[in-house]
Amino acid sequence: MKIADLFTGRAAAAFTLEPAATTSPVAVIGPSSAGARSVTRIITSAQEAQAANRSFALSIPAVRKARHVIAGTISTFILSAWAGQARLPADDIRSSWLRQPDPTATLQSLLFGTIDDGIWYDRAVWKILDRNVAGMPVKFRRIAPSRISTVPNTLDPDSVDTWIIDGTEVPRRQLVVHDFAGLGGLRRWGADLLALYLDLQTAAGRYARAPHPMAILKNHGADLTPAQITALLEEWEAARETRATGYLNDVVDYDTFGWNAAELQLTEAREYAALEVARMFGLPARAVDASGGDSMTYANVAESRRDILEALRPWMTVVEQTLSLDDRASRPSGLYLPSGVTVKLDVDAYTRDAPGDRMTTWATALSAGVLTIEEVRAAEPLATTATAPPAPAPSATPAPAPQEVPAP
Repeated sequence: MKIADLFTGRAAAAFTLEPAATTSPVAVIGPSSAGARSVTRIITSAQEAQAANRSFALSIPAVRKARHVIAGTISTFILSAWAGQARLPADDIRSSWLRQPDPTATLQSLLFGTIDDGIWYDRAVWKILDRNVAGMPVKFRRIAPSRISTVPNTLDPDSVDTWIIDGTEVPRRQLVVHDFAGLGGLRRWGADLLALYLDLQTAAGRYARAPHPMAILKNHGADLTPAQITALLEEWEAARETRATGYLNDVVDYDTFGWNAAELQLTEAREYAALEVARMFGLPARAVDASGGDSMTYANVAESRRDILEALRPWMTVVEQTLSLDDRASRPSGLYLPSGVTVKLDVDAYTRDAPGDRMTTWATALSAGVLTIEEVRAAEPLATTATAPPAPAPSATPAPAPQEVPAP
C-alpha cells in the first residue's frame, strides 16, 4: 500500500463526513516512533481508519502548526453580539448564551473543535439542546463528525436531505451546520502534498540514523554461507552505532553508492513542502515557520498578526454568518438570535498595537479633535482595566458596657 492511500481514501473512504462501511480489515502502514521504520496495523472499522489518516497528517510539523494557527488562534476570540453599530453587553438576555454555548464545555474548546472540523471535513455541526420560552436556542453541543451520517440530495450532492446522528434521524431545525463550502476538507484535497511531506520526513529520519550513502561489503575470499553473511552485516552495523571507524582485512572491501543527505537536498525539499502546506491552508509562510532566517521584532508583531488575521477571516466569517442567519422564509426572525442581532468574533486584543504606539495615536486624535478624552479612555485598555473594589471595612459595633458587680 502506498502512503498516499492513507489520505486519498483508497484504503477506506475517509474524506466524507459520513462513516464509510468497511467490510474487511485494512492494513495501514505509517511511521512509528522509531522514525523511518514502518509499522503495520490492522484497522477493523471506518472510524478507526479516519482517525489513523488524521493522526498521520498531524505528525507533519507544518500541518500541525497550521492547525494551531487557524483553529488555535480563532478559539481564543470571544463571540460578541451586535445590534446595528452597538455592541450588546455580555449579559444581554438575547445573546448571553454566546459566552458559553455548550453548558459542559468552554467557548475555547467549542470554537477549536468547530474550526478543526472545518479544516478536515469542510463542515462542523452543533446540535441544539434547549430553547427558551420564546423558542430561541440557548444551549448547543458540537457533534463529532464520526457520529454523523447524511443522505445527500440526489439532484444536488452539496445539499443534504437527511441528517443522522448516532443512527437516529435528526430534524434539520435541531442542528447548526457550519458549511465551509470548500474552504476546508484537507483530508480530501491535500492528499498528494501530505503524502509527499510524509515521504520526506521518512527519508530524513533514515539519513539521520545512518548519515552516509547505502553501502556494500565485497568479499574477495572464500564465499560465506547466508547465516555467516547475516552475522557479518549485523555485527558491522552494530559496530557503526558505537564507533564511526571500522576495520576490514584484505579480502573484504567497503563500497558506497547513492547520495548523501546533503546531495539529496532533503532540508530544502522539506522547506519547500512546508511552504506548500502554508499555501494549501492559505496562510503566510511565516505563520508555519516556513520562511527560515526571517527576523521578528516586537515592532512588527502587530503587522504580522494582521496578515495572519486576513488569512483567518474566511474561517471566522463562516462562524459569524452562520450564527447570524435570519429566517427569510417568513417574517424576519433570527434562527439562533433575535432578528437584527448579529455575531462577531472579537479580535481587538489580537491586533492591538504596542502601548507606545497607541498613545501616539490617541494624542494625534485628541489634537485633531477626532476623539474626546472620554472616548479615548473608553477605548484604551490601560484606562479601562477594572480593579476589584476594596473589601468593605467591618462595621464598628460598640462593645457592651461592663456590668458592675456589687460588692459583697
